[in-house]
Amino acid sequence: DDDDDDDALLYGDAEPVQGATQDKTSGGRSGTADASASGSAAAGSHAAGAVDEEQDDEFSNVVYPEHRNDLERTSWAFLVTMDGALLVIDLATCKECFRCPTFSHAPRLATDMPPSAHGSMETETSSGSKKSKGRQRVDGTTPKRSKRKGSEAAAEGYSEQFRISDICVASLGQGATPHIAIRNFDNHLVLYKMFHFSHKRNKKYAGRLKLRLQKTHHRTLRLHEHISKSFPLPIRAFQNISQYDGLFVCGPRPFWFISSPQLKACHLREMPIDGPIRCFTDFHHPSVPYGFLYFTEEGAMKTAVFPREMNLERPAMTHQIKQKSTVNFIDFDPTTEVYVVIRSEEIPAMFVPKRRGEDEALGRNPADYAPDAIPAPDHQFSLSLVSPFDWKTVPNSTRVFEPSWHVTSMKICNLTSTASESGVKPYLLLAVCPVFGEEMMETRPQLQVYDIQEVVPEPGQPTTKHRLKHLLTHEDHGVVTAVNAVGGNVLGIIGSADGVKIFVWEMVDEEHLEPIAFMLTEIHVHLTVVLSNFILIGDYTRGITLLRFSKYISNKKEKKQPMVLNVVGRDNFESNVYAMDFLVHGDQLLVLYVDDRANLVILGYDAYAEQAQGGQILLRYSIANLGGQKCVSLLRSKCQPYIPGKGMSAVESDSHFVQYHTLDGSIGTISCISEDKYRRLFSLQEKLVLLLEHRAGLNPRTYINYQSHSPLEARHRRTTLDGQMLNQFFMLSLVQQRDLARQVGVELQRIYHDLVEVDDSTNWL
Repeated sequence: DDDDDDDALLYGDAEPVQGATQDKTSGGRSGTADASASGSAAAGSHAAGAVDEEQDDEFSNVVYPEHRNDLERTSWAFLVTMDGALLVIDLATCKECFRCPTFSHAPRLATDMPPSAHGSMETETSSGSKKSKGRQRVDGTTPKRSKRKGSEAAAEGYSEQFRISDICVASLGQGATPHIAIRNFDNHLVLYKMFHFSHKRNKKYAGRLKLRLQKTHHRTLRLHEHISKSFPLPIRAFQNISQYDGLFVCGPRPFWFISSPQLKACHLREMPIDGPIRCFTDFHHPSVPYGFLYFTEEGAMKTAVFPREMNLERPAMTHQIKQKSTVNFIDFDPTTEVYVVIRSEEIPAMFVPKRRGEDEALGRNPADYAPDAIPAPDHQFSLSLVSPFDWKTVPNSTRVFEPSWHVTSMKICNLTSTASESGVKPYLLLAVCPVFGEEMMETRPQLQVYDIQEVVPEPGQPTTKHRLKHLLTHEDHGVVTAVNAVGGNVLGIIGSADGVKIFVWEMVDEEHLEPIAFMLTEIHVHLTVVLSNFILIGDYTRGITLLRFSKYISNKKEKKQPMVLNVVGRDNFESNVYAMDFLVHGDQLLVLYVDDRANLVILGYDAYAEQAQGGQILLRYSIANLGGQKCVSLLRSKCQPYIPGKGMSAVESDSHFVQYHTLDGSIGTISCISEDKYRRLFSLQEKLVLLLEHRAGLNPRTYINYQSHSPLEARHRRTTLDGQMLNQFFMLSLVQQRDLARQVGVELQRIYHDLVEVDDSTNWL
């Protein structure tokens, strides 16, 4: 029946690739596909997986070598014809077992389309005597009829843009799943994953491979078109390079597809060192254990290995260092190249504080517990230095605080100093306070200042050259909830019964702090960010406020002009700020923060706007949501320079992008783009929302909508684009991409350039 054949071709019965068991009624045999192809046609001897070579019964299943050891090894050749068809040939019988005529269009799902009994599929489709069965291509378009021969029509409609120039097949990931990587003359790099698919109700698939190819989702992979014709880009498969398998793409912009036997995912890693790479191969030698060898563009041969401490099988490269205690704060000193770490561990409380009396001195009484009682928990904080060379604590650098003292804030700041030639030197600011209150302790909350010095190291211990020197201790009545530096002076937020106070101190001769500016502010400020003389403070209940630290302008002639803190503007809506930072875009300075509902808000200052009330209120330029993921920190970095092509100078960017980190362990980026680029990508995003099939039928617009109980907060511009949605554009076939660009009204190359430029500017992994 024709209808049954069409249903089986479109849907079929999918079965899992791994763990497939052999059917008892099967009389066929299975084999391993040895595929390590390079160029337009290749055959190899490395086991890439197992596929079914059905001979007599179409109901036979795949059996992998790890399940049976008596399988007969077979070899296959992966060929790409001039008209863009993918063929899989059994080298033993020289028989075609798989054909995908539209493979050069990079479809999302590549299926087997065997030739009919009267000839090839193209001849049958173009023949005027036979009617079309309404069958569609993989990319979703219906082939048009032509009165000419199928080969002539295909040659005329086939563009060199779709022609495949390189192909490579390798086993990647858990279970050695076969993958195939292709590159066309337009520098599109696509990775396909093979999986088992059975046609149980269609007899014309008898004797053919039960195989389908699915395009895997990864980052934007497209090189510049000015480089491809003058620089070959071979794709090389490698195995067991520091226990990693994958593919390496040579060229002006080399990168890796890395996978491990423990995970199914295949991640992308760029190789920015040594510039363009001509050729590559894995290399194992006692001096280079499980490494690799490559040649640069200058002809230099180099060998290298992966760092053992780095984990490359995750989306972001990580280096895990086991700690026996909780890490509360961490910061890096660029001058001495050492990390400052604040740790805390839970200990039993052995003492209780003694309340202040009229005739009694302060002190502590030992805790008296019953024999079967569980001691009350307490926390003990410690300060230490960690060297990035061996990732160990520097000897004799740990300072342990009393059990009743907690570290509330820590930061390395540049303060004015006469000991440095530049007049500025990094110091460590540390805020500690007693947890029982000042009435029950001998001392008050303190703000301590340390200096990280370099000394003569001990013999055999090069990391002992760093020492912590305590300079001064400043006591106050309130708890210091946040510390920072502005204009070479110490900035501190003090919370007390009288309210929250903002102090700016000047460090005099590294002996004491002298206040030079003061201001009363909100309820509980726990975040401070400083950029030049602008101060951004985040309150846990009242939102954010933008301040400015400047000199006091007066008509009196004074030797030393006083400094003041002025309020520039604040957010009109109250929110619980979790993380905040500045966002620089050219000559514009924006403010970005994330609240407890994972809402992302971008604010700006405009004194001439009617809603700003003379600049007292910061205008909301954009609102969005991070998908319910609670953000805990933000990190601002400068955008990477964009290189348009070979021989062209890098275009320096004057914008910054922000990395956000969530409690779920995810990492994302936020960047500003130009207005014309935003209009093009916004139109593309609206088309993708309607075109793509979303999971469970959910609307992606709702996923990034601003969440609030007040309808007034949501009445603002939504000028934030979803990068994950835009990257789905590369999952479409090349024909669908061309049609979608025509609907948007721009050239396809323009969309490629915009997406690649945004991805390259925020490429930090």
